[in-house]
Amino acid sequence: MILNNTDLIDYINNNPDTIMVRISPNIKSLENILWLCDRAKALSMSVVIQIIPKDYSNLLWTQLESIRFDINIDHRKYVQDLEDKGFVVYIPTFNNYVDLNSTFSGLDLGLDRKNTIKFKNCYNLLELSYLQFFKPFKYISLFAFDGLEGIFFWLMEKHVREIINPTCITQPFFVPNILRDELGLPKTDFNKTTIELIKNHVQYQINNIGRADLELNQLHNATKEVINGQSVEFEYFNISNSFGINSYSGFPLPENIVLYDIDYIGKWDSNFRIKDIVLKELN
Repeated sequence: MILNNTDLIDYINNNPDTIMVRISPNIKSLENILWLCDRAKALSMSVVIQIIPKDYSNLLWTQLESIRFDINIDHRKYVQDLEDKGFVVYIPTFNNYVDLNSTFSGLDLGLDRKNTIKFKNCYNLLELSYLQFFKPFKYISLFAFDGLEGIFFWLMEKHVREIINPTCITQPFFVPNILRDELGLPKTDFNKTTIELIKNHVQYQINNIGRADLELNQLHNATKEVINGQSVEFEYFNISNSFGINSYSGFPLPENIVLYDIDYIGKWDSNFRIKDIVLKELN
């Protein structure tokens, strides 16, 4: 079943506890999309998969006078695959251009301004989308697999929704599963591409890379050591963090859960970045 804006209202009226499952535009592979949708479906509640087409995003971007983030993949091509698997898919309908009086300045993500400002364009796009059409979901999924960026996006969406419709309370539906590769690292498209590049550069000894590939299988264990307060050093990688922090706890995460999001950056080239995400339950 494929829903437009009007269909969505009818569907939620008939299924008021439906969870909206948002698929990040950073996820390129159908394998990962289906895996996330299956994890959400296992929650034994009604779920609707939101797919944002590239043309819809482009129409929103035309209203922002800023540097454009180019989305290289259009998730619309996966709609038929999702429908064939029995998922209900929602594709937003672009209505009309609306005036944006950005409320971004009122957003508090608990970060310093230098790191908060990185989200401004994303926030404004969200606000434009909701000003066009308010999606009346009670629950919106939050995937551990999306790391810190997913948490901050969820908080931005909640902030936008409360400003536009304060009576529609939104709750997180947390999905703790993290799909991992043979190295134990999150099986994200970004990690996969970086690991393939590292192996290729090692094979042809590009850019003084040395044998950085030999440390790849040590990164996930290093994350566990960092979480436990141990000092970790590598020959080929530096440990960094995203948005000025490497862990998050509190709402919208469940109580007693900490999400660690750690970046490993190549010493030979800082453009080589691998992310590890780990959940830890507090005693």
